[in-house]
Order: sequence, then structure tokens, then C-alpha cells
Amino acid sequence: MENTAHLRVERRINPGKLIAARLGKGIQTQREMASLIGMTRTNYSTWEKSPPERYPFRHVNALLTVLNKTWEDISDPIT
Repeated sequence: MENTAHLRVERRINPGKLIAARLGKGIQTQREMASLIGMTRTNYSTWEKSPPERYPFRHVNALLTVLNKTWEDISDPIT
């Protein structure tokens, strides 16, 4: 059996990368971003301040779609 552990590297959102991606898309407020991806502003603001360890797939998928980014573009490996 092939070892695939390297394919399951856990990552966490990098707040600086996330903010830069949001602003780069012309989305000026956390409230606007939260609305676009179906979250409350309070929950979204957590991602830009102190990201949680787990993320709902539907929100991450929407986030990446809106920002036109990959998960690797806005996150860092957890070491």
C-alpha cells in the first residue's frame, strides 16, 4: 500500500494572506465577504484574526471560489 500521509498535510488559514486576497478582489469589508460566502461577519472575522483549526467545507469552498484562490494560496502548513 502506498504511503499517502504527505497528501494529508493539515493547513490553517494565514490571516495576512486571507486579508490580502480579499482586498485584492476589491472586497473592502469583512461583512461583504461574509455575506458572499454565507457566514456571519462575526464568524468570518475570526478567520482573519485567530483562525480555527477546522473549517466548514461549504464556507471554504465558497471562499476559494469568490477569491479565485486555492487553499494553498491562503493557508500555511501546521507544523
